[in-house]
Amino acid sequence: MAIEATDLVTTVLLAGGLMGMLGQGLRSAIGLKKLKDSTGDNGSLFSASFSASRFYTSLFIGFLAGALTAFFMSEPTMKLTLSKEVLIGLMAAGYAGTDTLEGLANKFIPGSAQAR
Repeated sequence: MAIEATDLVTTVLLAGGLMGMLGQGLRSAIGLKKLKDSTGDNGSLFSASFSASRFYTSLFIGFLAGALTAFFMSEPTMKLTLSKEVLIGLMAAGYAGTDTLEGLANKFIPGSAQAR
C-alpha cells in the first residue's frame, strides 16, 4: 500500500514509531528477563533494580527511532510501502536505534547517563 504525503504523520510516522516501540519492547523484555534471573527469587531486589521511568523512556526512544527510520525510508514523494520486510526493519530500527540514541544522549547531555 502506498501512502500519500497527507498521510505521512498519521500513517508513516505512527506505523514506524509503533514498530520501533515494539522492537524496543522486545529488547526490554530480554533485559527484564536477565534482570529477573540475576536477582533470583528475591522480588525485592528486582523491584529495587527496575526503573519504570527508564523503561517508559526507552520505549519512547524506540518509538522515535522507528518514526525517524520510517521518515528517512520514505521516497521523495513521501510514499512508503509497508511490506512485511519494511515493518520488520522498523522493529529492528527500534531495537538497535535505542542504543544509538541513548549513547548520543549520554555523550551530549550532561548527567543523562544512568547507572545500569
